[in-house]
Amino acid sequence: MAFSTAQRIPAVIAICCGLASAADLKIVTTLHSGSGSQAVPPSVFTRYFQGSRSQSDSRSSAGHAARPGEKPVYTWGPRQAFIQQCDARRALMLNLDAREYTSTELDERGVPTGFKPAFQRREPAKGSVEIFIDSVDTGERKEMFGHTARHIVTHERRVVRPESCQQNTSSETDGWYIDLDVPSGSCYAVPHRTSAAVLFAASSSCLQKKLEIHRAGVSETGFPVKLTTTSHTSLAQSDGSQKEYTSTCESEVTELSEAPLDPALFEVPAGFKLVAKINTQPPVPTMVVLRMWWERVKRSIRDRLG
Repeated sequence: MAFSTAQRIPAVIAICCGLASAADLKIVTTLHSGSGSQAVPPSVFTRYFQGSRSQSDSRSSAGHAARPGEKPVYTWGPRQAFIQQCDARRALMLNLDAREYTSTELDERGVPTGFKPAFQRREPAKGSVEIFIDSVDTGERKEMFGHTARHIVTHERRVVRPESCQQNTSSETDGWYIDLDVPSGSCYAVPHRTSAAVLFAASSSCLQKKLEIHRAGVSETGFPVKLTTTSHTSLAQSDGSQKEYTSTCESEVTELSEAPLDPALFEVPAGFKLVAKINTQPPVPTMVVLRMWWERVKRSIRDRLG
């Protein structure tokens, strides 16, 4: 079994975004999630912005366990970079260790040329969800990266109505925010002032008929330089009871620089080879592969013996 964190990094980082700016900017963020035996190794995500170009550096990790309930063994994939040259309508994905890259042409919407979404069968929308968001400015201030940071605590509660395929959840976010215009990091994105965003994650097969959002307290928070979010989810058990699960995620900007950047950052380095596809997946540890094979052998023997 594999537990990948490759998609987790950009999702968390993109909680807040802002107005595109011509100023150069470098932001290094460290992410922590889970605690104790459920802790995931910290990940570092670096973003560079210069005019209409951006680069995101990261390294995916994955936890591998031979069987459910076993503590996973984490491994790291190769260092990778994603470059968007919005002025040239081109996106580049680089495997920095293998010195390989792919190139994708973008249309006027910033979407890969010729891209067609896969057909997915969708269930009819049903149920409803109400989201209650209350952000409180504590009045505390401190200097962070040459800016005055505000301490804001946000409580969010999601109430699921009958027939919804979502779950009741709640969360508390303790954050420090500064006034900083940060590009969205996406070509042709609609620019908007930095603000806390409501992320309503739902699969294409779980559509809501009605969604209501209720806000209270401060509406503008700013760019987050430090966040600690504790989430609570209530899940139905096989015996009909409810059990609450709690998870914690922390993100902290460890470097923020507005110094001029080298334009070469947003180009493919010399000596890199253009390929059709690059590998960015973490390897599966040999011991885990052997244990998974042994588990399959034991299941096969049990099935044969009845």
